[in-house]
Amino acid sequence: MDRPFSVTLSAYLKQRPTLIWLLLLLAIGANMLLSHWLNGVEEILLICIGFLLKGVLVVNYLMGLHDAPRWIRWPMQAYFIVFSVLFFVSFSV
Repeated sequence: MDRPFSVTLSAYLKQRPTLIWLLLLLAIGANMLLSHWLNGVEEILLICIGFLLKGVLVVNYLMGLHDAPRWIRWPMQAYFIVFSVLFFVSFSV
């Protein structure tokens, strides 16, 4: 018997190739930019912004919470906000 929400990850990723490429480009671009041109607080700030952007994409689309109620979606997005702020505070000192 087939479950109503049983979709394999590979089938889901085939439907969303643009999102996967965007996540990869964000990660590679951030690495290339930050390793050569920036140092210090600017580098950490851009890492945090990239982490937040990727977190929103993952929560909304890969986890499928785009149409979920706010009380489910917001704690997941808050996770990325809290860890981004903690990362910035701990490494910018």
